[in-house]
Amino acid sequence: VSTNQQDWKGNRKYPKKNNNVKLSVNRKEREEDSKAVLKQFDETFEDMLDFNSQDNQDQTDENLQRYHTILSELGKKGNWKEAQKILTEIEDDSKIHPTVKTYSLMLYAWSRSDHPSAVHQMQQVWNRMLKLSINDPTLKPNLRTVATFLLGISRNIDNVDDKNMKLEISKTASALLSEIKELGGDLKPDAELYTLVMVCLSKIGTLDTVNKVEELMQELKHEYKESGFEQSLAPTYHTYTTLIGAWGRSIGSKASDRALELLEEMEQIHEKQKMDSEEPLDIYRTTKPSMYTYICVLHCLTRSNGSAKQALDLLLKMREISKEDPDLTPTLRCYNLAIECCARTDDRFFSKTAAAKIAFAILKVIEKEEGMTANNRTYNRLIRVVCNLLPPGPQRNEVGAKIIEKAKNEGQVTPDIIDLIHSGFDPDFANELLKSNVTNEDSFTSNENPQTWSRNGKSN
Repeated sequence: VSTNQQDWKGNRKYPKKNNNVKLSVNRKEREEDSKAVLKQFDETFEDMLDFNSQDNQDQTDENLQRYHTILSELGKKGNWKEAQKILTEIEDDSKIHPTVKTYSLMLYAWSRSDHPSAVHQMQQVWNRMLKLSINDPTLKPNLRTVATFLLGISRNIDNVDDKNMKLEISKTASALLSEIKELGGDLKPDAELYTLVMVCLSKIGTLDTVNKVEELMQELKHEYKESGFEQSLAPTYHTYTTLIGAWGRSIGSKASDRALELLEEMEQIHEKQKMDSEEPLDIYRTTKPSMYTYICVLHCLTRSNGSAKQALDLLLKMREISKEDPDLTPTLRCYNLAIECCARTDDRFFSKTAAAKIAFAILKVIEKEEGMTANNRTYNRLIRVVCNLLPPGPQRNEVGAKIIEKAKNEGQVTPDIIDLIHSGFDPDFANELLKSNVTNEDSFTSNENPQTWSRNGKSN
């Protein structure tokens, strides 16, 4: 979206509503990327839930062990109905004594279901465990139980479209953390649980929830220091990346600066971790930035109107690091986000000419990169670079024509690109660019996009 639409507003004769098209596309892309990052976190945390580990009761009761195996399989499928039947069988059998694992597996089944009342049902299971634990302390929830509950809350937020409802569900995560603190005893929140609560809050995307995520980070750091630097309380790359991602989903003006601060902090801590450790580091316990960390930082940079140079510097850093760690080789998503930073440039913060040069240099890198091809999102951003950064006139038309021709040849001309061309260029020039292969038409709309132009483009 142009941050200074006055640059080309005078030439716009195409309906103004097309700016909304551009905005919705960018929001959707940002949401898709953010959800992909958060989904990775959910999956990583779930891997840490070792439901196959057997507690003492399992080892002495073959029937319970068999029931747990069934519950685990039902949980993976989110089959809460059958899981509830199994739990009822266990509770009704006087010869079998359910354990924490039994109820945790019931939580697991609800956590993976798409039922609209899943969070409420998990709360019911949780409350039942607390009630039973009054007379039987062995049924008191453990950290694995809490993590399962939080993962269920996180998934449920994804299944809801209404923002207010998302916010209400996220409050369950915050309340759960407070409840755990009050319970005391052996059940103490660790860095993973703090991070899971932060993940839930970060999915809301408001400045208020970002501030709450920041507060949780500071609280965790304080707990870590007060504990004498107990390893289980040390913020990890998951924790930092979640906070960066929260800023990227918000409308906070400080997002870019804060993201770069957090990235630098991560890198400094990781260097110290490497120096202090004589053994190989557990990747889950370090603050080494991951690919998703860098993607989240780039998202934050797109919130600024002068971050083109910062985005370029970040790409160069990634390329340098990737010489030793190929997993951090910039992907097309990274390059596209950097071009987005260029497209949003405002002369008050950074030179538009310099930003345009950076964007076109990134395109050349994409074209030279083995196995990488510019996609419709690349061209969408490049056209906005042309329209926002270059002054109206022959040069802008010439550069725009070359970009659009590339998109045509690559089959990446999607409807949003058609709309951008109409809204960003003089109507006569736009029609001239788009009427190829179309006869007896004075104008060209996205509905008439030749299949050869859009054969490889994914609909946004």
